Amino acid sequence: APGIAIEIAPRPVRNSPLVIHGTYLVPWEQAEAIEAPLQRALVLVIQNGELHHVATPFRGRVLFADDERETRAGALGHFTMDVFELQGGFAAGDYHLLVSLGEMVSNVIRVQVL
Repeated sequence: APGIAIEIAPRPVRNSPLVIHGTYLVPWEQAEAIEAPLQRALVLVIQNGELHHVATPFRGRVLFADDERETRAGALGHFTMDVFELQGGFAAGDYHLLVSLGEMVSNVIRVQVL
């Protein structure tokens, strides 16, 4: 189904990275309104208590043709982001995370980092 969804990778030890895995399916009508490649338009919103950060992790990165594929329903892609890397380091707290792409907004993930 069209949309964007994220999940947190397991964190087996306290100093493990806080990694988000995600996937999106953007209908062609919406995808055409976003400059290709669509990954460059992904926005991560990080809220940790009263602290917040917004990142566009793929804006200046090298992307490959197979990072996204064309389907009849729209553009299909997958991504991985390290929250700690994007916010400048480890920080404990009660996180709320979401990703947007164009008009679409993912599910919100809540994770407590000790």
